Amino acid sequence: MHHSPDVEAAAAATAAAEGDAVSLTSDSRRPLPLYRILLIAALQVGSSFFSFMCLIVVVPTQLAAIAGDAHKGSAVGLVLGVECSRS
Repeated sequence: MHHSPDVEAAAAATAAAEGDAVSLTSDSRRPLPLYRILLIAALQVGSSFFSFMCLIVVVPTQLAAIAGDAHKGSAVGLVLGVECSRS
């Protein structure tokens, strides 16, 4: 896509006023470096592990403290949206 000189000049003036560099060419994107990809992957793994620990350890422990050991299974089922059957 080709921009007119007036549009490019206006974008450059706005960028200069804001202190940013602007490029209107489509080649201005660079691929992410490997370390950033690894950091994003580490963030996702950490977030998934935290969610897993909350569902498997923290929620049942807190519900056992609130509802008691006798009704722990029903409380966990109610909170997690799983229907528990009585035996």
